[in-house]
Amino acid sequence: MHARAIRPKPTAIEVPADLVAQLETTAYRALSVIGKGGQGLVLDAEHRHLGKRVVLKVLHGRLAADAVLIERMRIEAQALARLRSPHIVEVHDFGQLGDGRTFFVMDKLEGETVKSRVKSGGPLPPHRAVEIARQLLSALAVLHGAGLVHRDVKPDNIFLHRCDGKETVKLLDLGVAKVLPGQGAAVVNAALPTVQGATIGTPRFLAPEQAYGGAVDGRSDVYSVGATLYWMLTGRDPFAHHTQMLDLLKAHVAEEPPPVSAFANVPRTLERVIARSLAKHKDDRFASAEAFSSALGEALTDDDESHVRTARVAAKGPAAGPLGTIRIQLPSSTAVIPRSPPNNPFRLPANVVPSITMLVMVVLAAASLTAGALLGARLLGLSF
Repeated sequence: MHARAIRPKPTAIEVPADLVAQLETTAYRALSVIGKGGQGLVLDAEHRHLGKRVVLKVLHGRLAADAVLIERMRIEAQALARLRSPHIVEVHDFGQLGDGRTFFVMDKLEGETVKSRVKSGGPLPPHRAVEIARQLLSALAVLHGAGLVHRDVKPDNIFLHRCDGKETVKLLDLGVAKVLPGQGAAVVNAALPTVQGATIGTPRFLAPEQAYGGAVDGRSDVYSVGATLYWMLTGRDPFAHHTQMLDLLKAHVAEEPPPVSAFANVPRTLERVIARSLAKHKDDRFASAEAFSSALGEALTDDDESHVRTARVAAKGPAAGPLGTIRIQLPSSTAVIPRSPPNNPFRLPANVVPSITMLVMVVLAAASLTAGALLGARLLGLSF
């Protein structure tokens, strides 16, 4: 028997000592590191005087002199502070540490990301996945209305916040949000340079125009929501079969993804809505987050009504249609199965069978009467 190596469990990331020291000059005390990215740390913290638990997003020390990243962080904090939606996390403070690092303070959320939920529990049922997508689209509608495009919608950036026994979707991370020219002035004072031809976003979920560095708008986020919904339902992204970055980007631009039904049991109407959200050209997608959300609601409503109609038929017993068919509702689709009425081996139309039966009975009766008359005549000695 070979000994099995035991991998140590990952330990919590400690708050760097220099950051703890820098925060001493603020109203906030760091408790632990919640997350770590390429640009900064996300900390579980509390207000020293109020005792209120909050979340701090702090830029890495080595990036304290990066003017572009500092500006992006300011734009994110400013946008979050001014946007009003139950599905967008609120920002309460923005500041700068002594060493030049910027930080902002957000509400503390309880729960987990959509990525964590699906990774631990598997793909979501259609109704739950659509519910999450529609709350997400509600947040994006507010964002788009303010002249901003998120550009990085993905399962990691969708948080399921638990409060009072309910879960509410919260859209996270506006760090790479695009301020559309002339539209975002009411929300942010943007001075961030635009890099033409740059690919920004997470490759598995970005829109085709992001893949080749084209112009983005709200419909780019619509595509990313469609890709994320696909992932929630199937546990895989639309182009999971590609492992090379270049192949993946090309697929977003020119390859049709496999239908959702290839990997999950979903209503046909929902599958069609998702396919439209993943259209290669922006003009072929839903025109807005609101339009996409409305289509998702109608897709599930149509499916529910179909189930209700089927249940009513089932309660009354099988009934033949005009051409002798029974409509059966399966979990994922509707199948029309030919039905032959009883004692109808030749599969004749149902309304013809009674007439033929009556004709046969008349002929048999006439034949019986004729045979009886002939027999009676013979017995009486008559001949014809």
